[in-house]
Amino acid sequence: MARGTAAPRVAGAAAGLNASVVGLLLAALYRPIFTSAVGGPVDMAVVVAAAFLLMRLRAPVLVVVLLCAAYGWGTA
Repeated sequence: MARGTAAPRVAGAAAGLNASVVGLLLAALYRPIFTSAVGGPVDMAVVVAAAFLLMRLRAPVLVVVLLCAAYGWGTA
């Protein structure tokens, strides 16, 4: 095998391994955390809004965490 062909294969294998680890983590966290934290449509809207703030508007993580904590504290 030529030296130049091994690097893309290794990079592809590493990317596949990374994706599988992320999938396993999401599956492991879904049931105990997501299903107990999201109790209804309003909670889901808060999750979607937080994701939008983080991913699209690039809001600081601390601000989003504090907003979500304030929502949770207000509804408790």
